Amino acid sequence: MKKMMSLALALVMCLSLCIPAFASDFSVSHAEKYAHLVECGIPEYVLDVQDEFSINSMYEESLTNYIALASFNQSQGLDDVNNSGISPAAVSDGSFGMDTTVLAVYASDRVTFLYYAVYTKYEWTSAPFQHLTDGITVNWDGNLLTYISGSFYYAPSYKTAYTSWTDDTKNATTTLDNALQGGVGVTFDLEKTATLLLRGTFFIKLEKRNAQSGGNRTTINSNYAHTTTSVAASSLTIGTSGVSTTFTGTQSYQNSASTATVTIP
Repeated sequence: MKKMMSLALALVMCLSLCIPAFASDFSVSHAEKYAHLVECGIPEYVLDVQDEFSINSMYEESLTNYIALASFNQSQGLDDVNNSGISPAAVSDGSFGMDTTVLAVYASDRVTFLYYAVYTKYEWTSAPFQHLTDGITVNWDGNLLTYISGSFYYAPSYKTAYTSWTDDTKNATTTLDNALQGGVGVTFDLEKTATLLLRGTFFIKLEKRNAQSGGNRTTINSNYAHTTTSVAASSLTIGTSGVSTTFTGTQSYQNSASTATVTIP
């Protein structure tokens, strides 16, 4: 009987070694996920600006793979764009900020590089004056990195000054407006309630094009376009010079850009 109990106890102990420190379920709190990511080496100043979608995604990545911060960049404000290009002065519509976080994801051996997880997050810290059609694009050197098909997700959310963030499931999407090896993008409608604060994360995965990509230093460029007048239609154009958002029926819009620099393993 004692031998059977010892065998059962040993089996339980073996199984426990296969279970991550936190199980991947709803019982794990935001604070526990945050603490776990800090233990994985992700700096607190990076985690402090992430939304719930990004924290959950990073946490899920860390349960099966080794993650490391590859790059982080923040930008503030919007530039006014018209047919003449970008004006010298930033013109803000509400208070706007954008950041790009790139995690390098490795196999559990911590040596085999799998892909980059790219999180581009925008946030309006005061309600924008216009709630119309906006767009996000991300582009990179297609000779070095390739988009992993099906990895895209756009996760918007909203809140009032007195409530917590709520997922905007109506405008969330896994469908890109345009995709090319070198750039992807999506256009979307901002939540129409004028007093709401808004934010969202644009997520993709990029892998090495080939073994020769390793050792190269390159950039991953994120752009946010905000319309200030009604548009008849919107589209995303991807060309050799990068990715751009085109708004039909408007003379101007506002733009914010964030660039993350990485050295490919």
